[in-house]
Amino acid sequence: MKTTVSRGISRHSAKRREPRHRVEDYVAQVVLADPPTCFEARIMDISGTGLRFRAPTLLEVGRAISIIFNSVIVEGKIRYCVDNEIGTLDVGVQIGLVHDRPLGPLEA
Repeated sequence: MKTTVSRGISRHSAKRREPRHRVEDYVAQVVLADPPTCFEARIMDISGTGLRFRAPTLLEVGRAISIIFNSVIVEGKIRYCVDNEIGTLDVGVQIGLVHDRPLGPLEA
């Protein structure tokens, strides 16, 4: 799936490999490296190969990303970042790896 992105414009295939499931209740911790960045985001939908979340700032397409929510860590790449109707940005992520998140002492 080829994606062309400029601020506010995303062109990618309308056909998805898997259906997306709306999950709007999940708040996740988003972690980016180089430079290190961390912020909270709301996951909007998810499938077996990707997910979409809302971000407060423009994120670079192709950048590696980790998303931590519930008991998992999702690692992937940013596929697009576009303006949305509420003044934030919708970010699409192609999922690479999913693994269990180690629980901290207060969570066990």
